[in-house]
Amino acid sequence: MTENSVNNTRNTAIKQKTHLKISTVAIVLSLLLMISLPMFATNVEASVRSIGRPYTSRATMMQQWFTLENQHPNLITHEKIGESVQGNDLYVFRIGNPNGGAVMWDGSTHGCEDTGTEASYWFTKWLVESTSQRAKNIVAGNYWLVIPYVNYDRSDGRTNMHGVDLNRNFVYNWGTGSSSSSSETYHGPYAASEPETQAVRYAQQKYNPKVYFNVHTGMHTIGYSAGNSAARAIGSSITQRYNAEVSSRGLTKQYNIRTRSASGGFVASDAYELGSCAFLFETQTWNELPGTMSEWRSKWYPNIEAVILAALESVQNARTQQTQPTPPETPSTIPSTSLSTSTSFDGSFESRNFNGWDGTTTTSGESAFVTSSEKYDGTYSALFASNGNGGYEKAFCYETFSDKAELHSRSYVYVLRSGIAQNNDRFYFTIFRSNDESVAYVGWRMVNGVIRWNLLIRNRNGWVDAYSSSSPALNLWYRVDLHWKNDANNGGAELLVDGHLICSISRVNTAAFGGANQVCFGLAEAYDCATTAVYVDDFTI
Repeated sequence: MTENSVNNTRNTAIKQKTHLKISTVAIVLSLLLMISLPMFATNVEASVRSIGRPYTSRATMMQQWFTLENQHPNLITHEKIGESVQGNDLYVFRIGNPNGGAVMWDGSTHGCEDTGTEASYWFTKWLVESTSQRAKNIVAGNYWLVIPYVNYDRSDGRTNMHGVDLNRNFVYNWGTGSSSSSSETYHGPYAASEPETQAVRYAQQKYNPKVYFNVHTGMHTIGYSAGNSAARAIGSSITQRYNAEVSSRGLTKQYNIRTRSASGGFVASDAYELGSCAFLFETQTWNELPGTMSEWRSKWYPNIEAVILAALESVQNARTQQTQPTPPETPSTIPSTSLSTSTSFDGSFESRNFNGWDGTTTTSGESAFVTSSEKYDGTYSALFASNGNGGYEKAFCYETFSDKAELHSRSYVYVLRSGIAQNNDRFYFTIFRSNDESVAYVGWRMVNGVIRWNLLIRNRNGWVDAYSSSSPALNLWYRVDLHWKNDANNGGAELLVDGHLICSISRVNTAAFGGANQVCFGLAEAYDCATTAVYVDDFTI
């Protein structure tokens, strides 16, 4: 073999080895890319959240709102509706006519999703500064209500500072999302557990808007839930008006408005349950979010503005009624026992604490606090909740007094979440006690597969039960009267709900333990229940 032949053979071998190395490297790189691609894809949203947010800072945005209000005090007012986990004030800004058709709009339920916040500010600025007849008509015929920030504390993540996804923490069919506190869709320990949730529910219930918008970023969709014919008609009108608006402006239509089912735990679902035409509005995907606000205002805001205009003009001049709880009517037939017009104790929560009571008691894992999110009367009520770990659980306030041979209490209760799942599960709102012995209970209990009102009293030899013929319901205020009498021959008790006698026990010996000298009120006792939460208000003796 010649030297040239040897060299050619060597060169050919080197090239083949080189090609083999390159191919091997390519294959390895390809495999690494395939392995890392899913991880990369899942991190796109996180990257956009952390470095691609074009939004105005929270402090600057709130300053802009208050400046706008100071410039137009006759058109804009605000109300504090609650506080965040970290104690930041949460507000609703009110623009226009309180008697006009109300549209409520929120922003930043998920802390890193501020497009709803930005859009509401720019629309409001146009509304109060414009001299156009259209703006004047809206101010005269609508009540535009804006919650700039639901989740004020977080600007770089989805959950609030307790790690709860607020859009899974609302009351309607609560339980969707995750039960794991490490998940970004953690629904919280119980419905409306979070102060931000309670603040929004307060605003929803007080202003009772015709239309509610819960606004997000991350998808590109808009849909509404409507539970009655009036709300459905409003949703249809908004759809038609939006389509006409973008067409008349020559805009590229960004949204197809659709109907949707109310989802458990969602902000909009609680508005739906109150009768609003309730929208879940995802303004754009993360990849569609521009890098600057000027780009966002140019491409996306005109379509969002068209949605807002369509909503306001669909309910323009429709009278809005702010709701305040009203006492039940007195029944035409007076029950066998009626509450005295004089009271010896009035246990409301208007002091924003439990100072009007002798004290509170909670077992490990249970909670008791005063809130403005749901109340029968006034501004505040108390919320008592168990964590559902089983056995006996308690969370209540109590009042002690001198012995009474006859005791009659009146209270208002609202069950937010019932943990009753099987026969004999029960919880009680009110317990009368005599020298540390419980002598009378009122609450809910499952018997024969059905939840009933339960009246339970102690006689000389044990316990006596009575049950209602009908079942109670969640998310309703009930007036509950308990009358108990201490007597060796004619002792007994009566339970009245909303003024109607529903069960009673008579002619038993209730004198063994003496007169009643303490009441426990709230989640006075729960047995074998999953997570349970109750609001209570206006307890009187």
